[in-house]
Amino acid sequence: MNDENKLSPLQQRVDEPARFIGLEELAATWFSQTIEIKIFGYGELLNNKDLLPFIRRAWGSELVRGASSEAINEAPCPWTPPCALDVFFREQMRYGKHGIPKPYVFAADKKEQNLVVKLNIFGFANDWLPVAVELLVQTLRERVSWGKLARGEFLPKFEITQLRTSTIEGFDVVDTPDMVEISFITPLDSAGNSDLIDEPHSFIGRLARRIDGLARWQDAKLEADWFALSEQWKGLKYWSEELTSDYTKRWSHRQNANLVNDAVSGKLMIAGNLAPILPLLIIGQNCHAGRGAVTGQGRYNIILSN
Repeated sequence: MNDENKLSPLQQRVDEPARFIGLEELAATWFSQTIEIKIFGYGELLNNKDLLPFIRRAWGSELVRGASSEAINEAPCPWTPPCALDVFFREQMRYGKHGIPKPYVFAADKKEQNLVVKLNIFGFANDWLPVAVELLVQTLRERVSWGKLARGEFLPKFEITQLRTSTIEGFDVVDTPDMVEISFITPLDSAGNSDLIDEPHSFIGRLARRIDGLARWQDAKLEADWFALSEQWKGLKYWSEELTSDYTKRWSHRQNANLVNDAVSGKLMIAGNLAPILPLLIIGQNCHAGRGAVTGQGRYNIILSN
């Protein structure tokens, strides 16, 4: 392999993970940390679909300021350790049609009148958490055009009233339910899957592909019979009275534009032999599903019932 094609140490770690594990072990050892930043009086901005794409794009601009010239030009960062721009914004590896997902997602909530911006970082990408949180605070203070996002509505003076970090070190093993209800907090991007309402099992397929890629950031490669699993989840019973068409917005760096895509919102019920896919559904609550997950799309909660 010549120098041009040589993998960087970061790419090697993603490409050659330290362990081979199954879905249950991945769920039991899943590691993530979430930064929560509460902004006083900005809660009404939660309904603005431009909010998280705008914050992520501005955060990326802040990361550029501390990045190597190679990373800025979308090449592997030669520094030791590599700069945060390389970790959070560059696609590390591509296998066939699909690239390894970025090791984080943004999310937002409203608490009373306040806006809570969340950055959830997966696996060993948390080695860069200190710089990520420092530059995210700086981004929110200096780079986000809050007045533009408010669209003329009154906003109080910008003030961060709380910053905290929480950690997940594995998910508890639960008894397999007879049924699970999936409630989408944010729309699930269905671009390229316009039949998602008619073929809801495709949600599990997209979730499986995403988690298979994100396992690399957990220093793991999933060992699974994906063909057998796909036959199993296709055979489950799906129904919903509330799954409706929606849309998402996401920023495309390559096209230098906001893309508006078809999406679905609402609730989806699944019943049958859920044991093989339950780890996927549990992990997915932490990492979201579908395209646009990094900007908060495809976020959901599950309710298990017997």
